[in-house]
Amino acid sequence: MFSNSVAFAIVLIAAAFYYSHLEKAEQDNNATGTIESQIVSSWRAIIKAGRESQYFQLKSKIAVGVNVNADLIVPGTDVLRKLGMAPSNSAAIHSVITSLEDFEETFSYSLKNGAAVERIFAKKQDFLKVVQAADSLDQKQYFVGGNAALAALKMATDAQHLKVLLVGPCGPQVRDLLPDNMVIPKNSAMATDEVHLIMEYQRGERWGGYEAKVATRFITSYDVSNTEMTLLGVFAQNVKEFSPDAVFFSGLHLLDGQPAETKTTKLAAVNAQLKQLPVGLPIHLELASMADSALIEGIYNEVLSSVHSLGLNEQELSFVSAVNSGPHPELYIREGYPEVGAVADVLYWLLSSTTQPVVPTPGGKSNAPSVTLKLSRVHFHSLSFHIVATLSGTWNNSEAAVAAGARIAGRQACDDGKIVDEKVELRMPRRFALSINDPALRQTIAEISPAKAVLAWTRGNIEFHLSPVLVCKRPVKTVGLGDAISATGFLYSQYVS
Repeated sequence: MFSNSVAFAIVLIAAAFYYSHLEKAEQDNNATGTIESQIVSSWRAIIKAGRESQYFQLKSKIAVGVNVNADLIVPGTDVLRKLGMAPSNSAAIHSVITSLEDFEETFSYSLKNGAAVERIFAKKQDFLKVVQAADSLDQKQYFVGGNAALAALKMATDAQHLKVLLVGPCGPQVRDLLPDNMVIPKNSAMATDEVHLIMEYQRGERWGGYEAKVATRFITSYDVSNTEMTLLGVFAQNVKEFSPDAVFFSGLHLLDGQPAETKTTKLAAVNAQLKQLPVGLPIHLELASMADSALIEGIYNEVLSSVHSLGLNEQELSFVSAVNSGPHPELYIREGYPEVGAVADVLYWLLSSTTQPVVPTPGGKSNAPSVTLKLSRVHFHSLSFHIVATLSGTWNNSEAAVAAGARIAGRQACDDGKIVDEKVELRMPRRFALSINDPALRQTIAEISPAKAVLAWTRGNIEFHLSPVLVCKRPVKTVGLGDAISATGFLYSQYVS
């Protein structure tokens, strides 16, 4: 029998070989001296230095939960045509889809605004009608779906030395698509799969009078197992038995549109499950598209007390700020390209407001949480740039984490396994202010250097690391991109217990 030290050495050697193999494939392609190739070379050096850093500790086991489903991926406009629907030119976002008209209007809103919207159907029969139309298309694909499952799959396939526990409703179709280094508890094996419909569209694609500014997707479902979080009650026990190095949690957005009592009960149950986990075990919470202000307020006030790390995009960050009286609530209304200084302001507010003891007002009331919270890291991802913001002294390796997350965005969107110069482009401004609200940082105009692709700065006790993204010109795979980004960055980040 091998000793633990020998087994761990084998894991290290396997991981090193795998990572070097990936980088060699990309290195051969990026030797032209273009801006894109310089950024890729800079990422490679930063990530390599991060892996060799004294602060980097290779994770061997990660637990993930709790939303899992089968994704049916199709061209969005083809589904509407198959249903016999014509463009209404009435783009409107509905919190819950109660009719096929709501369905068409919400898809139109998503395409018009380049927004990765996710909404649920109120009636099972309406959703089944849409799924039947989608399933009858020639161009369709089934994949593993659900934010938790996609994050788990990304970690398991990109770091094959990892053992990944997946807690969630895994039907037979999903189980057949999972690699051998993923562990499914017996109580997560379901008889049937929950199906989510992913309606993708390309940049420049038209639906009626609207043209897509960016390539992304509209997601819809009627999902009982995940919306009711049927396996939440066994999450903590499964995690404790698995004894992982870290936890990645997602699926709260599926409570969107649920009755107020259900949301309150489920958020309390999530909090209770997370608080059962060992002290010092780093927990990452990944958000997704939501429209329910009460839900986002509940997450801010309740669940963030039980997590150390948070992942979200500009739509979700803007919503969190708007609902909880933070800065720049209009952040997302910027043609799909949020301003760096505004994002940094909201991240500073979020970490500051959720990590400080609350001082009650003279009347004894406060809208802020009443306890000191754990949240100490936020991984923000948008189409054109990413920022990892951390409380000083709580996380190491943020430079490598944001570089790895940005690199995986370009790789996965183009679905090449490596970044090819001519298929990607730099879209973020080369020069920008680091804040809008902070006078000193507002006057600090930073510039992205392709030779040093990660920019770092501090504001008070918050550290920021920013990387541009090389945006895929014609994306092939946008589903699960945010989950892949956050999962990859989380693997490189080192929590200081």
